[in-house]
Amino acid sequence: MTIKRNRIKQVAHIINSNEVHSQEELLNLLNNNGLNTTQATLSRDLKELKASKIPDGKGSYIYALSTKEFSRISGGLGNEIKSIEFAGNFGILKTISGFASPVAVLIDSKNLPCVAGTISGDDTVFVVIRDNFTRDDLIELLKFDFPDINNKYTK
Repeated sequence: MTIKRNRIKQVAHIINSNEVHSQEELLNLLNNNGLNTTQATLSRDLKELKASKIPDGKGSYIYALSTKEFSRISGGLGNEIKSIEFAGNFGILKTISGFASPVAVLIDSKNLPCVAGTISGDDTVFVVIRDNFTRDDLIELLKFDFPDINNKYTK
């Protein structure tokens, strides 16, 4: 992975995982993760990410990415899924904090025949499996977007 692509993925991850109010704050978070960059470079990265500032509900603004843009930048979200387990007709995907919504949006956008729908929180996605489909059917279809899903399946 190129340095730029890695940096942009880190910026996207930080924005989706934290309330980032300013470029200075974002630069500090990048530095804490071992990625030293300049404000000018960060500004160009934010433009490429199509980051926008939205109200934080506390009288201030934070950076945000659309889930579509986040999915495009992350190139698939398989590395952000920590585990998958099942309870009845629910698949329960645990993700890194802040990644449940992009994972759910990606699954919903695929219109998988075995998926009735998804519900996401901050780090958990519930996938409702349709009647007449199995857990293995869901795993097989998720492999296209999350290739290492088998390694995260707890039976």
